[in-house]
Amino acid sequence: MFTEQMAWQIADEVAGALRVRPVADDLVSVYLTGGLPRNDFTPERSEVDLFFILESHCHDWSAVKVFEQLAFIKEVDRSWGGGVRRPRPCVDVGPWVAIDLVPRKDNASKQDVIRLLRRSGMKYLTIYAFDFVACARPIFGRDIREALLVIDPRELVPDRLRSLFETLTRYAHDISPEWADKEAVEGHITKCSTFEVARALFLLYGDRTLKKQPLFERFEKCVPEFQGKGFFRDLFAEYLDASFLGRLTTAERVHFFSECLRFAEGAVNLVCPGNAQS
Repeated sequence: MFTEQMAWQIADEVAGALRVRPVADDLVSVYLTGGLPRNDFTPERSEVDLFFILESHCHDWSAVKVFEQLAFIKEVDRSWGGGVRRPRPCVDVGPWVAIDLVPRKDNASKQDVIRLLRRSGMKYLTIYAFDFVACARPIFGRDIREALLVIDPRELVPDRLRSLFETLTRYAHDISPEWADKEAVEGHITKCSTFEVARALFLLYGDRTLKKQPLFERFEKCVPEFQGKGFFRDLFAEYLDASFLGRLTTAERVHFFSECLRFAEGAVNLVCPGNAQS
């Protein structure tokens, strides 16, 4: 069982390694994000989520060099992952952004935030910026949260839903007969993206929180009826079960993915009528 205590131990190991290991000059900041610093950790399901800020001149090729120098993070991850027999890594060495793209109070607008929102992995600095400022924990480098432009997340929900629906359409329509690593990744993306759809709806119609318990308890009461809404309880239960996708037959996978897509399409049509086209 991968517990919250284990997750904090891993986070502390990574933070300690960042302090003593040589790292690239282009690395500006590293943050611990997600459920762990938010006090919303789900045993066996949650991960140690990391978010990276690099210098402004960094592009994909130079970012690769930075992350090559951070390979020791994966070493920490492997040492724990093998010990607790996790089906997936414990540490999400996740998204990164160049610091000149960080939307700041003194030079950015809502449109800048929307443009950034459409990029993969930028939820922490856009629709989830309120949570990032309140809960993320800097574990390396300088802390930019005070300067971050925070837009009311409800204003960003339509763009977030459209982006998630595009992601789901891309992955849910590509299901081959055999269960392979590629499908496992796509299944995980589909499942998590659909859960993000539910979160976006709850931000709009419910509470300004990313915590899972209020979402589960109040989603059905707060969110208006829409096509596929009844799938929410199944989705939530399956989201919390890290091994769920691996137990499905091909036919069950196809059905699950189609329900995910239907749920997302209904959400988009609820908030942005006529915008979803599957």
